[in-house]
Amino acid sequence: MILYTPVPMEAVYKEEHETTASQRSVPCEHGVVLLEEQEPNKWVITRLMSTDPQAYLQDCYQPGKVWTDSL
Repeated sequence: MILYTPVPMEAVYKEEHETTASQRSVPCEHGVVLLEEQEPNKWVITRLMSTDPQAYLQDCYQPGKVWTDSL
């Protein structure tokens, strides 16, 4: 994949260790989901990282959805 952008590469490809305390990466059936804590014990999906293109079409992985599985 070639990405043409004026944005620095560090901003585009953030490392896994750069997540804040209110963010968490959770493995799921189709890859990894990045969650952000909105309220205590309420996690919202912010990003899906998957090699399966069909995973991005599933409603359960859409950004803004509340994560219902256990952490």
